[in-house]
Amino acid sequence: MSNFEALSTPRRGAAGPWEWTVPDGWQQGRGAFGGLVIATMVRAIDEHVADPERTVRSLTVELPGATLVGAAEIAVETLRAGSGQSTVAARLTQGDELRAHCVAVSAKARAGSEGFVEASAPRMTPWRDVPAVDMSAFGPPFSKAFEYRNVGPLPFTSGATACCEGWVRMREPGAKADAAWCAAMLDAWWPTLFSRSAGPRPMGTVAFTMQVLCDLREVDPTGTFAYRAWTPVAHEGWVLEMRELWDEQGNVVAMNQQTFAVIK
Repeated sequence: MSNFEALSTPRRGAAGPWEWTVPDGWQQGRGAFGGLVIATMVRAIDEHVADPERTVRSLTVELPGATLVGAAEIAVETLRAGSGQSTVAARLTQGDELRAHCVAVSAKARAGSEGFVEASAPRMTPWRDVPAVDMSAFGPPFSKAFEYRNVGPLPFTSGATACCEGWVRMREPGAKADAAWCAAMLDAWWPTLFSRSAGPRPMGTVAFTMQVLCDLREVDPTGTFAYRAWTPVAHEGWVLEMRELWDEQGNVVAMNQQTFAVIK
């Protein structure tokens, strides 16, 4: 597996849209790992904005179809660019079919604004004292790119609650932590519904939102990060899941909400 930054960096096509070859070995079911798909769209948006002071603050994504191994195109459009904020959309297509769509709010820091964190970091056994999970028995192909140290319920154990907690690390992230890396880290863990299930069941993310809550330029992408997720409600085959990523020192990195569809 090549480093994640290289795999998720599209090429600028001569005709306008970015071009991307979806790699084999990164599947999550029939399609590519959603975190990789989202990261690639974010990198196209970052290059389009081309302003290091306008970093991704918020991201909303819809994943209406599986992104398959092979050629894909990413069209990027500025919805509005103001003095301190750019709102930019990206559409990933294969053939004539839309596979993924996202809108990023990229903006400068707002001077003079008060900052605070009322959320509490997870209290877990230090990651060095937690054994890594062998994902070969049940993990999808893309999971080889991550190291998981599980503290919460294991999947497929018919637990009482839909939650996950543990530590996660990307094995070969590349040189920088950015919104693309952050999206992949938040998407790496298995769905919380698996903690309540007795066995595997097909599920897919159809909507993904992310808020970056720190200066990612100060984050080491090779580090190990605390992860926490829970499902407050599931209804008629639709599952709401909340996810959090914290650094080892207890500083919040990002938060994420996903909507899963239970396929059958």
